[in-house]
Amino acid sequence: MLALQLLSQVNLSDSDTVCTFFMVCVDTAIEFYEKAITQELHSSCHQVTDAVTKLLIYLLRYDIAAQSTDTTNSDAQAVATKRKPESQKTLLAIYLCLATLLLARDHAVHTATFPSRQNAYFRIFGAYLFEFHRAYKAGELSSAVYYHALLVFAQALDMIQPLGTPGFSYAWLALLSHRHFFPKLLTSKEGWPLAEKLVVAQLRFLEPFIYLNDITEAVRFMYGYTVRFLLITLHDFPEFLADHAVALCNATPVTCVQLRNLFLSAYSRDTVLPDPVAVSREQKPMPPMDSPPMIATDYLSVIEKAGIVGPLNAYLDDGNTESVAEVTEHLINAFSSPQFAIKVGSTSAAPGAPQTTRVGPRYSMALINSVVVHLGACVSENHELVPEMRKLIYQLLTVLDAEGRYLVLTAIANQLRFPSSFTIIFSRELLWLFTNPPVDRICEQIIRVLVERVLANRPLPWGLLFTLSELVRDPAYDAWAQKLSEETPQIQEILNSVAERVKRPFSAGAPSVSAAA
Repeated sequence: MLALQLLSQVNLSDSDTVCTFFMVCVDTAIEFYEKAITQELHSSCHQVTDAVTKLLIYLLRYDIAAQSTDTTNSDAQAVATKRKPESQKTLLAIYLCLATLLLARDHAVHTATFPSRQNAYFRIFGAYLFEFHRAYKAGELSSAVYYHALLVFAQALDMIQPLGTPGFSYAWLALLSHRHFFPKLLTSKEGWPLAEKLVVAQLRFLEPFIYLNDITEAVRFMYGYTVRFLLITLHDFPEFLADHAVALCNATPVTCVQLRNLFLSAYSRDTVLPDPVAVSREQKPMPPMDSPPMIATDYLSVIEKAGIVGPLNAYLDDGNTESVAEVTEHLINAFSSPQFAIKVGSTSAAPGAPQTTRVGPRYSMALINSVVVHLGACVSENHELVPEMRKLIYQLLTVLDAEGRYLVLTAIANQLRFPSSFTIIFSRELLWLFTNPPVDRICEQIIRVLVERVLANRPLPWGLLFTLSELVRDPAYDAWAQKLSEETPQIQEILNSVAERVKRPFSAGAPSVSAAA
């Protein structure tokens, strides 16, 4: 009855009226919550916040687009019908847009008191998820309307991501991992691009803390929560992580080995992985590796932004040995470009404003990853480009310093995933580099890149174990006789333990969530 009375008294077909109405509703809910908490009325503090969301559900069930301010209550009840999809989408977008704008306003204006308001906004967004799920299960909303409500909610979360509103970061992560949101969003591939943006936003938020080594208890808790959330996603929706692994690895700090392993271990549930050690020892036939992996990330846009896609493609097309030095110079300049730097602080020119500080590697890991993926895609289409790829990678490793070489090898190791053309191409590339080192001690860096991943908590990528098994099995590589192990006895012990670990029976399953602690 309240919704019908509202239809008869307020012209909700006008967007300005709708904006004003919901702004008053959300503001009132926040004020009521604060007063109730101040008076220690904890049992009733959520009444208004929950009521606002329930009112939104009721309004979605009626066609208010044609209502006017002079419509009587009886007329409203007589003409009440199911809302049109366009009106439903507009109403949802306005409501969530206003809620996010009010949150951003309070976060910026009421910085000191925002922690007390954070719970109120969390309740508003949480009630939205709960009430829409309840209405969908009760048959009050169609599946199309319900899924669109999730898409709009994902867009709202993207507007208030933690880098912009750090005071809401804990609540934001809880909403992202909500059982009525993320699993439902991933049921259709339509929501996967938005899901990728949200996971990347969480990783980007953690990135400066990790690179600055500012690991407080709060950051440690949030990182552990993030790993657990992604482990559950790996178990329930491995195809999502497999398709978007490139973007997720681009946003993952270089030092977060377990997180990167988690993304690279994902593969389709239809795929049956053989034991990589048995395949390496030729006890089992090599699985099909002629198809490239599905890459849902637009990695080419990263290369185009750096302005190197032209020289890179020109080199691959003509294969001119003389141009490899020129394209290498283009790549190194782009890798170290300030536009790809990870920065913290403020760019404000106001007196006393904190200065912007560059953190993380000197080179852009995202750009290096994208270039390596592009090389893999080109070689997968035309295997005759293998010599050109090898010459370019060889030249890069020759010219770059130790940090740059490590990042390039890391990007190559990122392609050692489930059986695919990328896995076999870059596995052979690493093994070839091991026997044809471009610079001194490059073999030690290859061992480091592989070993540090195996020593992390499971899951471990199939291609990583296959490549490391080749190094352990084949005496031609003589992996354990490198200077790294000769100079440091502890390294020799680690390599021996890695050899034993690689020889254990293969298990493709993800570890329990408790293993992320």
